[in-house]
Amino acid sequence: MRKLLIFFYKFKIFKRIIPSLIKKINSNNLVKIKHNNFMLKLNLNNPIDIQIYLTKKYEEKNIFFLKNLIKKNNINFFFDIGAHMGFYSMNIAALFPNIYIKAFEPIESNFWQLTENTKLNKFNNRIDMHRKALSDKTKKLKMWVPIKTKTGGFSIYNKKDKELKKYNNKNISFESAISEKLDNISKIKNKKIAVKIDVERHEKFVILGGKKFFNKNKILLQIELFDERKKEVDLILKNMNFKFIRCNKKDNFYSNYKIKK
Repeated sequence: MRKLLIFFYKFKIFKRIIPSLIKKINSNNLVKIKHNNFMLKLNLNNPIDIQIYLTKKYEEKNIFFLKNLIKKNNINFFFDIGAHMGFYSMNIAALFPNIYIKAFEPIESNFWQLTENTKLNKFNNRIDMHRKALSDKTKKLKMWVPIKTKTGGFSIYNKKDKELKKYNNKNISFESAISEKLDNISKIKNKKIAVKIDVERHEKFVILGGKKFFNKNKILLQIELFDERKKEVDLILKNMNFKFIRCNKKDNFYSNYKIKK
């Protein structure tokens, strides 16, 4: 059935029809699939999950590049900040059996899915999960998403956020979360660590809350940055001795030590 849906989804005429059809067929919207060399429990209400289900890929170039750098530089730690349902964590854990992962995800439904995927692949002893949002302060937060089903797009609520003006207030969904500084969670020193940050416009505060962590370790960093914040975050990273490696659309790669490419 999935193979047939994947085939027809390649045609533009079926792009809208097939996701709706899947939701009608699968009433609880949860499905298990094999993806490459690991298993995934997907929520077909979520745009990211349905993309993986129908195209067999998500952020393929980024993950390939990140895996290559981890392998070449003998990195044994991976921090997945904004882990969602664990797609990056599962990819890294499946390929590198000796890597230790810390995954951070504040949204309840995403965290449940992350936990399920970790159990499904028997990675419990290698993935340390935290239901936290990382920031520069420890506090209770209000988080929002334009439409409830788009759980991969939750952002920390800020009245000045220009993104809010793009959406109908009636459709916006909110959820409470707790933030913590990375420096308070991890005391790791003198290690080679790959870090992925995908936190929907809160990147600067994650970095400021982890200054000791970043300064005391050799870091390979993948960070999602949009144009309006790229210059500011880029300057912060340069002041912390990070050097730019490459950009793939909105994802930028940096390191604070000389790496093998």
